[in-house]
Amino acid sequence: MEPTSSLTVACVVLAFAVGIGVTVATWDRPRWAWGRRITAVAACQLLLSSAVLLEINHLYDFVPTWSYLVGASPSAGTRDQPGRLDQRLYALAAGLRRPGHGVVLPWIFAGGHSGIIREAEVYLPAAYFDPGERTTAFPVLELFSGVPGSPLSWTASLHLGRVLDREIATGRVAPLVAVVPAINGGEFSDTECVNVVHGEQDDTYLTTDLRTALVRDFRIRRDRRGWAMAGYSTGGYCALNLAFRHPALYTAAASLSGNFAPYLDATTGALFGSSVRLEHANDPLWEARLGSVPPVALYLATAADDVGTVEQLRSFLAELRSATPPTIVIVASGGHSTGVWRALEAPMLDWLSAQLGSPAAARAPLR
Repeated sequence: MEPTSSLTVACVVLAFAVGIGVTVATWDRPRWAWGRRITAVAACQLLLSSAVLLEINHLYDFVPTWSYLVGASPSAGTRDQPGRLDQRLYALAAGLRRPGHGVVLPWIFAGGHSGIIREAEVYLPAAYFDPGERTTAFPVLELFSGVPGSPLSWTASLHLGRVLDREIATGRVAPLVAVVPAINGGEFSDTECVNVVHGEQDDTYLTTDLRTALVRDFRIRRDRRGWAMAGYSTGGYCALNLAFRHPALYTAAASLSGNFAPYLDATTGALFGSSVRLEHANDPLWEARLGSVPPVALYLATAADDVGTVEQLRSFLAELRSATPPTIVIVASGGHSTGVWRALEAPMLDWLSAQLGSPAAARAPLR
């Protein structure tokens, strides 16, 4: 049972109920009365707090696995030597893969321009290992989590590999490579995927650096039609903003419950220093008001009762002047939660695949 499981929450709630019952039943026993009472009350409070925190985690997937909670994270390389898909790892990946299924690999990408080195999860479709496809370059989808969040939020909690396997098998999605990079320097850090003034250069890392590393390590398309972005919550804002800022690199972007402007508060700090120009340059809503939205296909989805996101979506659509209107999807309920993103995941992937170019011939056989 992972920390996002409803069964985990139910077990802790049951333990709390049992603890209350035992406490009441033994409250008047004279032996070690005060020590036992203090211990029982403390245990019940701990179980109640744990149940509340686990329920929040069940809704938002802050901590997707127990190993992630204690900081364990398998990697395909070291911080000093980022991974490459060499023959040994290729053979391992092919061996782990079940027939007709892709494989998810932990990876490390180093940014030559940003200086950032972070972990990621990479999905390779079954076709990637097909001997008949060894000269095929696959389209790429970059996926971003919310904050707090991690690459495992997509692969462990939203079951990205399983969903892509199913959608590819039905023909609704063409075989593609999906990469889920860490978008911040820490679990609770929030840089909104921008180049922070006097700070981390996340925009550069998630676009220029990640693209360079992926082209080096994997057999993928290099043209604009072969690349798209998507994310949920903060990751949805990241996908929109980065695609707007780099329209020559991406053909489409999808946002699930994402903001349309950078979220600035005490957790982010002054991302843009005192520069209003930089803040506006990272504000898709501002770009819409100026009428300067780039030619990037957009998929915008949320729940009807996610009030803040719906209000921003309406403002964005009211300002938008684009030859190609975005695709809008509103589910009836669910708020700002993982349940909504799970419901929207497959339709979003289907739509993105339709915008992306198909797998194409690579310039030369790779691995």
